[in-house]
This record gives sequence, structure tokens and C-alpha cells, in this order.
Amino acid sequence: MTLLKQQWKNDRGNLLGWSLLIAFVSWLLVYMFWIMADTGIVGDLNKAVESMPPALRAVWGLQGTALTVGSWIEAMLYHGLFLVVFAIYTSLYVAGLITREADQRNLEFLLSLPVGRDQVLLTRWSGLIGGLAVLTLVHWLAIAVAAGAEVSRTALFWADVNMFLVFAALGGLLLVVSLFIDDYPRGVGISMGISLLLFFISTIEGSQGVLAAVQKMLPFHYLNPAEIIGAGHVPARDLLVLAAASLVFLGLAVQVFRRKQIAS
Repeated sequence: MTLLKQQWKNDRGNLLGWSLLIAFVSWLLVYMFWIMADTGIVGDLNKAVESMPPALRAVWGLQGTALTVGSWIEAMLYHGLFLVVFAIYTSLYVAGLITREADQRNLEFLLSLPVGRDQVLLTRWSGLIGGLAVLTLVHWLAIAVAAGAEVSRTALFWADVNMFLVFAALGGLLLVVSLFIDDYPRGVGISMGISLLLFFISTIEGSQGVLAAVQKMLPFHYLNPAEIIGAGHVPARDLLVLAAASLVFLGLAVQVFRRKQIAS
């Protein structure tokens, strides 16, 4: 419990900054749609979307249909920019869990405390999960306030649950990788590189064969805001796949951490 309290105490300032950033940008992007709708810019955007290459539309979750506040929210707040923002947060946080402690030679001291390795790792992991939960909740609240009654708040909530589980699974994968790295700057670079690479691979349209099979194994493949917000259907199977993946990666990370050699 002491480790958990210390973890949250260390995280609260950083988490507050990220929360304010996400709340402001989320609200601003939705508010921009209302401004563009009032000034007629939405019609011009529709033409621009239709002329985009399919790959670029995929990055932003656009299908070339007429923009509504719902499709705008899907594209701007659950694709592209915000996926990169959450990927950066997840990458930085995971790199700081064990890799930074190893790099600063604090890990040996931490493990000398009367707690087991499993408890240390699970406590650190809870900080990531809690932080992601807070940020996705802030994201949902800001969008719900800005969108008003035009978009179902329940649908937005499940879209954020979907996004939360995507990054919980991604965080688990990055945690396993980070346990093999004891250099913090290198750990940050590798974590961010993996996150962005997996994101861009998942946006490739018309893939077949090996690439298509790889895409189905990526967390981003199971992000379906259009299905949730546009069609009003919650993809329970995808949510379960993501939850299971995050637990599998966490279990693997526990096993790796138990065997990790700590440099003195």
C-alpha cells in the first residue's frame, strides 16, 4: 500500500498536466466543428475528404462521407492526433516504470525493500492503468460537454473504454520490451518507435497475406469508434480481446521481471 501511495503521489503532477491538455484540446476540437458548421466550412471539408487518398483517410478514420459532429469526433478525437498523444503518454510512462530505475541504479535499492518483485511491478503497472483511466475519463467528459445532446454520451463512453483497453494492451507489450532495456533514453526511443510503428501499420488499407495477419494482432486493429459512435454497437468481442491481451502481457512481464538480472 505504501508503494502504491508513493506511486500516485509521484504521478499526480504529471497526470494533472496531461489531463488539462487533453481536456482543453478535446473541447476545442469539438467546438471547432460548430464554428465550421456555422460558417459553411464543413462543405469545403467534405470535398477535401473525398479527394484524400484512402491511406490518409484511414489514418484519420474518415470514409469520405459527409461530415457530421459524430463523424468529426470519430476522426479527430479517436484517430490520428489523439492516438499519437495517448501513445506518447503510454510510451513515456512505461519507459519510466523499470527502465529509468535501472538506468539510475535505483532498482537495486527498490528491490531491497521488504516487498516482492511481483508487488513492485504490479504497483508500477497500476500507475499506468490508473493514469490511462483518468485521461480517458477526462477525454470523454470534455467531448460530452462540447458535443451536447448531438452525440450519445453512452456511445462516447464506450468509445473511450475501447481506447483505454487499446492502450492498456499496448502498455503491456511495451512493458515486456522495456524489461530488457536498462538505458532510459534508449528505452523511451524504442517504446515510442514501437507505438508509432504499430499505429501506422494498422492504418494500411487493402493489406493481404502476412501483413493482414499482423494487423489483426495489433491493439489498434480493435479500436472501433465508428462502430460504437456511428452504428451504436459496442464490439464486446474486441473489448474482451484487448482486456485479455493486456493481462497476458502483464503476466509475461511478471515472469520476465522475476528473472531479470539487476546490475549493482
